[in-house]
Formats: sequence, structure tokens, C-alpha cells
Amino acid sequence: MIKDLISKALSTEGADLLEGMGLPSNKNEKALDLAKDSILSGLKDSFSSGNIGDITSAFSGGSSSSLVSSIASNYGSNLISKLGVSDTMAKMISSAIIPMVFKFINNTDEAPTDNDDGVKDLMADLVGGGIKDKIGGMLKGKFNF
Repeated sequence: MIKDLISKALSTEGADLLEGMGLPSNKNEKALDLAKDSILSGLKDSFSSGNIGDITSAFSGGSSSSLVSSIASNYGSNLISKLGVSDTMAKMISSAIIPMVFKFINNTDEAPTDNDDGVKDLMADLVGGGIKDKIGGMLKGKFNF
């Protein structure tokens, strides 16, 4: 679910943002792909570390969240190293695109981002299934159920 919502945010609003920032049009698609990869990587790392509260805060806090700032920084570095954009342009793009995605997801009715349980459900496709299924699978052999 989260992958689809990120893609939707980037395709509907991200492309418009990039066009207004002066990024050459032949780099727009790659910049959006890098944004998606950066967001998914940051969310997965945070989720794997058990920082559900950080993820919940990122959706409600947008650019003021430390997780969003971290993802934006990584995205900016990727724009510089993989697309060859200037440091100034990378900062401008990353500080607009990444918070926009989190705000988009938070404001959609499709995403349960207002509590930790909702975020866990939203993030399930990043870890390959529901958290309850993973925990049940780990315990199944130990307790014969």
C-alpha cells in the first residue's frame, strides 16, 4: 500500500513540483524514481529498527520530522551523485519533494497514518506481509499452533 501511495503522490504532485524548479525534463523521471527509492529505503530502515513512532511523526509532522529530514538529505545526495545536479538544486528539490509525499499520504483517506497500528498496517508491504503474520510465523514452531 505504501509503495502505491508514494507513486501516486510523486506522479500527481511531484512531477508538477519538478517542472517548476528548473530541472531538465530529461531528468524528471529519474529524479522521481530516486525520490521513491529514498523514501522507501528510509521508511524500511526506520521500520526495521522499530521506530514506528518516528514514522507516525513523519506523516503528521512533515518537514519538521527528523525522519523526513534524513530522507530528504539522502535524496539530495542521490540527486547530486546519480543525476549530477548542483548542490543548491538538490537541496531545493529534496526539501520540496520529500515533505510533499509525506503530507500527501497523511492527507489521503487511503492511509491510516494517525496511530502506530495504522502505520504498521500501512508499512506491511515493505516487510513482505502483515506484522501479525510475521510474528505468528515466528512463534508457530515454538508453541505448536
